[in-house]
Amino acid sequence: MGRVVLSQEEYMRRQIEEMFSAENKYFAWKKLGHEPTDKEVEWWYIEHGGPEDFAKRYVQEKAANAEEKNKTEEVHSS
Repeated sequence: MGRVVLSQEEYMRRQIEEMFSAENKYFAWKKLGHEPTDKEVEWWYIEHGGPEDFAKRYVQEKAANAEEKNKTEEVHSS
Protein backbone atom coordinates (compact mmCIF):
# COMPACT_ATOMS: atom_id res chain seq x y z
CA MET A 1 0.00 0.00 0.00
CA GLY A 2 1.35 3.40 -0.99
CA ARG A 3 1.70 6.48 1.08
CA VAL A 4 -0.95 9.19 1.14
CA VAL A 5 0.18 12.31 -0.74
CA LEU A 6 -0.49 15.57 1.13
CA SER A 7 0.22 19.24 0.57
CA GLN A 8 3.04 20.60 2.72
CA GLU A 9 0.54 22.40 4.95
CA GLU A 10 -1.61 19.29 5.46
CA TYR A 11 1.47 17.13 6.06
CA MET A 12 2.66 19.44 8.83
CA ARG A 13 -0.82 19.84 10.32
CA ARG A 14 -1.36 16.09 10.52
CA GLN A 15 2.08 15.41 11.95
CA ILE A 16 1.63 18.03 14.67
CA GLU A 17 -1.83 16.63 15.38
CA GLU A 18 -0.33 13.15 15.74
CA MET A 19 2.51 14.44 17.92
CA PHE A 20 0.07 16.01 20.38
CA SER A 21 -2.48 13.19 20.20
CA ALA A 22 -3.92 11.71 23.38
CA GLU A 23 -2.14 8.44 22.57
CA ASN A 24 1.30 10.06 22.30
CA LYS A 25 0.72 12.09 25.47
CA TYR A 26 -0.36 8.93 27.28
CA PHE A 27 2.82 7.03 26.40
CA ALA A 28 4.99 10.02 27.33
CA TRP A 29 3.13 10.26 30.64
CA LYS A 30 3.65 6.51 31.29
CA LYS A 31 7.39 6.83 30.69
CA LEU A 32 7.88 10.10 32.58
CA GLY A 33 5.54 9.39 35.46
CA HIS A 34 3.87 12.80 35.24
CA GLU A 35 1.74 14.80 32.84
CA PRO A 36 4.23 15.79 30.14
CA THR A 37 4.91 19.33 29.03
CA ASP A 38 4.60 20.16 25.33
CA LYS A 39 8.40 19.91 25.01
CA GLU A 40 8.37 16.45 26.62
CA VAL A 41 5.60 15.33 24.25
CA GLU A 42 7.65 16.56 21.30
CA TRP A 43 10.74 14.77 22.64
CA TRP A 44 8.81 11.55 23.13
CA TYR A 45 7.41 11.64 19.60
CA ILE A 46 10.80 12.29 18.01
CA GLU A 47 12.82 9.88 20.18
CA HIS A 48 10.38 7.03 19.67
CA GLY A 49 10.22 7.08 15.88
CA GLY A 50 7.15 9.24 15.33
CA PRO A 51 8.51 11.13 12.31
CA GLU A 52 9.80 7.96 10.66
CA ASP A 53 6.52 6.14 11.21
CA PHE A 54 4.58 9.14 9.91
CA ALA A 55 6.74 9.25 6.76
CA LYS A 56 5.90 5.58 6.07
CA ARG A 57 2.23 6.57 5.83
CA TYR A 58 2.35 10.06 4.32
CA VAL A 59 4.47 11.98 1.81
CA GLN A 60 4.52 15.66 0.88
CA GLU A 61 3.30 16.41 -2.62
CA LYS A 62 6.63 17.94 -3.71
CA ALA A 63 8.56 14.90 -2.46
CA ALA A 64 6.14 12.51 -4.19
CA ASN A 65 6.60 14.39 -7.47
CA ALA A 66 10.40 14.28 -7.11
CA GLU A 67 10.31 10.53 -6.36
CA GLU A 68 8.17 9.93 -9.44
CA LYS A 69 10.49 12.03 -11.60
CA ASN A 70 13.52 10.06 -10.36
CA LYS A 71 11.80 6.75 -11.14
CA THR A 72 10.98 7.95 -14.65
CA GLU A 73 14.56 9.11 -15.24
CA GLU A 74 15.93 5.76 -14.02
CA VAL A 75 13.69 3.86 -16.45
CA HIS A 76 14.75 6.04 -19.38
CA SER A 77 18.45 5.81 -18.56
CA SER A 78 18.41 1.98 -18.41
